Amino acid sequence: MKKLAILSENEADQRYGGHPPLFLTPLGTFKTSYVLIPHEKNQNITEKFRQKHIQLKPVDVANIKQAQVDNEMHKPSEFPRRSAVSNAGSPREGYIITSPRVNNWGVWGDFAQCNDGEHVVGMRLRTEAPQGKGDDTALNAIELLCAAPGSHQYTPIKSLEGSWGNWGRTFYCPDDTTVKGFQLRSEAYQGNGDDTAANNLRIFCNLPASPEMIEGDGMTWGSWTERQNCLNGQAVVGFRTQVEPYQGNGDDTALNNVDMVCGDLGKKAASMM
Repeated sequence: MKKLAILSENEADQRYGGHPPLFLTPLGTFKTSYVLIPHEKNQNITEKFRQKHIQLKPVDVANIKQAQVDNEMHKPSEFPRRSAVSNAGSPREGYIITSPRVNNWGVWGDFAQCNDGEHVVGMRLRTEAPQGKGDDTALNAIELLCAAPGSHQYTPIKSLEGSWGNWGRTFYCPDDTTVKGFQLRSEAYQGNGDDTAANNLRIFCNLPASPEMIEGDGMTWGSWTERQNCLNGQAVVGFRTQVEPYQGNGDDTALNNVDMVCGDLGKKAASMM
C-alpha cells in the first residue's frame, strides 16, 4: 500500500471542495495516516484521491481505539510563561531557537522550563542501541538540567519522550557556565530503508573566550544540522521535543526535533561571558 502524504488544511480544502478530510496521528509526511471522511462525501473524496494516485484502504473506525482528534495540532504551542530571568517587556524574552526540520514526523510536547532564576547547564540523552535487523529509533528523549548561578543543585526538565532505549551519561558545562546553543544530528528520510530521524545532540556553553561544545552519547546516523544560538547575553531556559508515536508494524523514529527557549542572563552571569 502506498503511504499517504499529509496535506495542509488549505490544500485539503482546495482539493476537496470545502470538505477537507480530517487527518489523525501520526501526522508525518511519508507515514501511513488515517482519514475520516463523512459518509456522504466518501465516493467524491475517494475518487479525488485516486486521481492523485493515492490509494485509500477502508478501516473500521471502531477499531481505532481512544483516538483523539485535535484540529489545533499544527498550530504553534502556547508561548512559554514569562520567566524572571528575562527583562520585563524585552523583545528578547522567550527567544526560541529551533532544529532544522530534516524530518517532521510526530507531535510536539509541551514546553518544559527552568524555575525562575535558573538556566540550563547540562543534559542527558535517552538512546536506543543499534537493533541489527530490527527497527532502529536512535535518540528517544532529552533531559536538560537547570541550576541557579553558582549552584550545584540541579533541576531536571523533560518534554515529550520516546519509549525505547536507556538513559546515558550526564554532561555539564564547565566552570558553572550555561548552555547558549545546540546542534542536532538527524538522519534524512530513508525511503524503503530504516528511518531514525534525530540521533544525537550537542550543546554549546557560555565561556569567556569561546563556547565549548559538548557532544552527547547518541547514535551516529545522519549528519549534524546547523548550529542554533541564543542571542548575546542569553542562555537556554527551556525546551520542547517532537516525537513520533508508536507506529505498530510501521517504521518508528521516536524523537524528530527540538526547540529551545532562551532567556536573558542576570548581570552577574552575563559578566562571565
